[in-house]
Amino acid sequence: AGGSNGMLMAGAFLIVLPVLVVFIALQRHFTQGIATAGMK
Repeated sequence: AGGSNGMLMAGAFLIVLPVLVVFIALQRHFTQGIATAGMK
């Protein structure tokens, strides 16, 4: 059970990691867009 649990965690991590990276990148881009739009 321990081995499969580790695989499950690894799979979940591999799924969540790229989503998290994209989310952070979009959030940064989004906040920069709002900042530049607010400065105009």
